[in-house]
Amino acid sequence: MEAWLHARAIPTLTEGMIAVSFAGAPSTLTLVTLVIIFVLVLRHRYADAVAWATVVLGGNLLNICLKHLVQRGRPVFEDPTLSLPTYSFPSGHAMAATVFYGLLAVYATNHAGEQSSRRAAIAIVFAAVVITLVCFSRVYLGLHFVSDVVAGVAEGIAWSAGSLALLQHVRTRRKLSRDRV
Repeated sequence: MEAWLHARAIPTLTEGMIAVSFAGAPSTLTLVTLVIIFVLVLRHRYADAVAWATVVLGGNLLNICLKHLVQRGRPVFEDPTLSLPTYSFPSGHAMAATVFYGLLAVYATNHAGEQSSRRAAIAIVFAAVVITLVCFSRVYLGLHFVSDVVAGVAEGIAWSAGSLALLQHVRTRRKLSRDRV
């Protein structure tokens, strides 16, 4: 698949895929997350700030650890479109896009208001489309194997679900202990 896409690369599409890839870059999404956390802290929404830090920043840290544990090289081409010296498995872009846009969809769904089902559906479709495009861009650009992006998405889903479940458990326990007092 990677070689097939590489052989059919089109300069205009390559430029578009570089832009899409930027929208899923761990560095880009870390900066956006830090701004979100700052705004949430200013609004005294500390639990939400902790959730963003845990899910997005914790996910990035997990991905770095997994890359160094596995140490899988990137695809190699005679005339690469782009190349990176870092490890490829699991894809950091796929994971970062999954945790960031997934969490964005969770918040949009939870705060959708009166038109909740329509807004929730839009948020979920938006997140799925962006995540899919980011994953495709990484394979198209020859920077990842398909298995890298699949693993990155799986890692992102597992990390997000586990983190959010743990945070919900902690909130529930705190509320129960406050109610007992």
